[in-house]
Amino acid sequence: MLYKAWDDYLNECGGTINLDADLIFIPILIDDHMACVCINFKSKIADILDNQTHNDPTKSDLFKASKIIVSAMSDYLEYKGIEKGSQITGFAHRPTIFEWTRSGKNNDESGIFNMVHMLMYEGQPFVHYDLGTKTRRRYLVVQLTAALVLADINRIRSKVLEDVTNWVSRKDSILVTLKARRKVTQILSRSRSSK
Repeated sequence: MLYKAWDDYLNECGGTINLDADLIFIPILIDDHMACVCINFKSKIADILDNQTHNDPTKSDLFKASKIIVSAMSDYLEYKGIEKGSQITGFAHRPTIFEWTRSGKNNDESGIFNMVHMLMYEGQPFVHYDLGTKTRRRYLVVQLTAALVLADINRIRSKVLEDVTNWVSRKDSILVTLKARRKVTQILSRSRSSK
């Protein structure tokens, strides 16, 4: 199934692999948490990019998934006749620590961290001011959402843009309804607190 997903992606992008790149990014979803493995040909390491730390990274589900996925990518590249495939099986796996990496769960925003990691990581931890605060991360979500909607590879781009146009034309009536609901909620909240 993983090979088919990679084949489907390749077909969307022209059907051939040109592996002149030094980094291959493979996003991982474990339960409701997004992270990424970066196969780093420059340093010969599989970098684990995540916004949270683990007490013992080598025992985490992400570390185990990293090993499985890198092995699968090695097999896939060899199956496609790419010489670099055999190189990556011996790569060490290491978690990469960023200044925003924290202990504990942060699954709600792991997707935005993951997207920025894949966009900006060049083999070393980097600084990104917007990832430091929740408000600035929301701004990044808007930017990345717009980029994804408008991307040429997005098969439903025209449908999404049509839905947005329809929503914009109805937004005034929607806003009136929302304001009325908010007012009712405030009145109910005041009456409960006065009792």
